[in-house]
Amino acid sequence: MRVDPVRDIVKFDGQLLKPKRKLYVALHKPAGYVCTRLDPQGRRTIGELLPREWTDLYSVGRLDYDSEGLILLTN
Repeated sequence: MRVDPVRDIVKFDGQLLKPKRKLYVALHKPAGYVCTRLDPQGRRTIGELLPREWTDLYSVGRLDYDSEGLILLTN
């Protein structure tokens, strides 16, 4: 079902649901970080470079572990 966030009221279990604001971040990824939020091998992740309140951001694409450069993140 299509929802118009301006006109429609959406509730789940009686709780009003509000759309999240869209967030886009351009990040310079240094070498030695992986483009993921959780790494089973225990390597440093780009999530460690972000403020704690941005836990819902994920990378658009990837850069290799040894690469550095611009990476885009969004929710």
